[in-house]
Amino acid sequence: MDTALLVVRLFLALVFVIAGFGKVADKAGTRQAMLGFGLPSIFTTPFSILLPLVELAISIGLIFERTAWEAALGATGLLLIFLIAIIINLLIGRQPDCHCFGQIHSEPIGWSTLMRNGVFILLAGFLVWKGPASIGPSAMAWITTLTGFQLMSFIFATLLLGLLVAEGWFLIHLLRQNGRLLLRIETLESKILLGSSSSSTNFPSNSNLTTKQTGLPVGVEAPPFSLRDLEGNSRTLDMLCANGKPVYLILIDPNCGPCIAFLPNLVRWQNDYENLLTIAIISRGTPEANRAKFGDHHLANFLLQQDHEISKAYQVAGTPSAVLILQDGTVGSSVAGGVEAIKGLISLLAKGLFQKVSTGTNGEERFRVKANDSVK
Repeated sequence: MDTALLVVRLFLALVFVIAGFGKVADKAGTRQAMLGFGLPSIFTTPFSILLPLVELAISIGLIFERTAWEAALGATGLLLIFLIAIIINLLIGRQPDCHCFGQIHSEPIGWSTLMRNGVFILLAGFLVWKGPASIGPSAMAWITTLTGFQLMSFIFATLLLGLLVAEGWFLIHLLRQNGRLLLRIETLESKILLGSSSSSTNFPSNSNLTTKQTGLPVGVEAPPFSLRDLEGNSRTLDMLCANGKPVYLILIDPNCGPCIAFLPNLVRWQNDYENLLTIAIISRGTPEANRAKFGDHHLANFLLQQDHEISKAYQVAGTPSAVLILQDGTVGSSVAGGVEAIKGLISLLAKGLFQKVSTGTNGEERFRVKANDSVK
């Protein structure tokens, strides 16, 4: 039984150390996940620092016999808080990214997340139930009882597990990067195939425009965020929506050539459509890098994500891309990927021609163009 208790403790210690280091490596994503769960933005920065420290402290405490029971009690309490937060969000129809293991693994919460958390709670609760006197031996004391061959096998298995985790992290980031590159290639191919005709397509009166659903479903609550501008001031989605106008989020990147060439359009749109739309630009990277590329254009509502936390939250795979947020804080369009798609959507919005008719069960949205006009 002592060996079984030690195995449970080491397993939970591994879970918490991966979760802690994963969050430390992706602080921006951790803050975004907390916002998604409904935590007020004022608490996200301190909690994004405190939470991984608590998880790492629990993982260390589980290793030693003297602190194992208290660490198991802390693990149970923390996991119960997670469980309650997951249940509340699922009941109100929200599925923010779990971000349980930071950059290593993140996916929208669901019943599988609930079940996984439940298993962890049962294991930690079992350790608490056994009591401080029956928590099992210290991991260090157990190691001293191993033979030379057993010790070498244990070290080899530990190193192998570490390599597998590192390889998994590397592959995840490589696949994400490849996905962004493929989206840019597809956008360029579309421009080559369509030529300039896509900028002067006439839609007949009362015709339907069908677009493949990409990004978040239309009608769901837009993931909240709190980002800083180039001067370091914090701006939230609620602040952007406060003037009662739709918000057009345009995601760009300082290393994206089409984004840089696209800048004059953004400046003109912010001036021309100021009374109709709030146009917010979300870039990524350091303020210095973005000032060097975009500072001369003096764009309003220019915000910075640290990595791709907003792109992940809105399921945007490449830049430039855009998505509409309605006045009630819900997603108003699928993702417009590429310059021409962004131009087309904002043209319809600005001219009052864009009207969602329905969202089909096959994952497609249907839009109605209310009058003859051209997308420019």
